[in-house]
Amino acid sequence: MGAIIQAVQELTSDFENYPLYSLTIENGVTPKTERYERSFLITKETDLFKIVPEQCFVSNPMNLRFGAIGFNDSGKKVSVSGYYDVFSIDRGECSNFWCVYLKTANSLKRFDDVAIGSLIEKRRVHFSQLTEMSFPAPNMNEKKKLGEFFERLERLITLHQRKSKIGKMPLK
Repeated sequence: MGAIIQAVQELTSDFENYPLYSLTIENGVTPKTERYERSFLITKETDLFKIVPEQCFVSNPMNLRFGAIGFNDSGKKVSVSGYYDVFSIDRGECSNFWCVYLKTANSLKRFDDVAIGSLIEKRRVHFSQLTEMSFPAPNMNEKKKLGEFFERLERLITLHQRKSKIGKMPLK
């Protein structure tokens, strides 16, 4: 995958221009909530966080094998912990495809297989390992078409979930 992954290494401590976001397995790259708010731990101006440009991925090396990979579709540049890996894939051209593909059971098993560490709970996938992995994937045109399909499917699911919630609202 090294040929298609491009690392992003911009650093900041400017949360005014790059709001601090989290990476969760459930919601991907998401604004910090009170539950995950830890800005009080920032003790000096030189604590640097990674900037996540729009359409870039973020992964947590320690939990990648459990699906801790997300995508910044917030419409703006944000910042995340300096511990995370930030990168783009296919120059951002097939992100919808990769968002789905990298969370499949097969991909998670492959991440688990390459994870290293002396304790099971401390095993991680280093960025260099991620870039060395090869994943069978279709050509660029097919990835784009599959990505568009996944995006339409996600919108349709969201629409049906909203309709379902509206139908369950109590009448006043």
